[in-house]
Amino acid sequence: MRIPTKIRFGAVLLGLGVMALLAGCRPVQPAAGDTTASVVTTGAGDSVNLLGSDDMLVVEISSERGIGNASLALDPAALPETLLLRLHLHGLEQLTVDNGAQQMAIAVASSPPYAVTQTLTGTEGSQPLQEGDDLWAAVTLVTDDGSAPAIPLQDGYFDVLLPAGLVDAGHASLEIAWVDFYR
Repeated sequence: MRIPTKIRFGAVLLGLGVMALLAGCRPVQPAAGDTTASVVTTGAGDSVNLLGSDDMLVVEISSERGIGNASLALDPAALPETLLLRLHLHGLEQLTVDNGAQQMAIAVASSPPYAVTQTLTGTEGSQPLQEGDDLWAAVTLVTDDGSAPAIPLQDGYFDVLLPAGLVDAGHASLEIAWVDFYR
């Protein structure tokens, strides 16, 4: 029995469409054989993608509502040298990163010069951090087209390079929460 050309052509197009759809999907968690990290989000419209290389893990966060949280569990035996949070938000009223022993709170002012404030809370209480402190997180505003960033960010993101001392073998799980003041 011979299949008509229109049906074969339609089947080929359908197959190509499914392959394109599957190729465009990016998993929230790494492939089954990769146990270096896993992530769980709790908010509808939130997505987290893990992008890794040999020494760096980029945690790429998008949030439709601008308010959300995620749990990130790293393998204590295979910690990345560098952990970067990339937040696709319009503003950053507050970002908290909690490793179970310390909680870092980061805020970026909504008007120039977009001052960054950071506080670290631990067993000794809360203390403000200053740029240059060991646990200071480097925060960069990035635009997709390379232009000067302005809040509210329309086509850009916040890169937050977490300090090395925040994640170690004893503190390899992070609770991450964010609030975008342009929600």
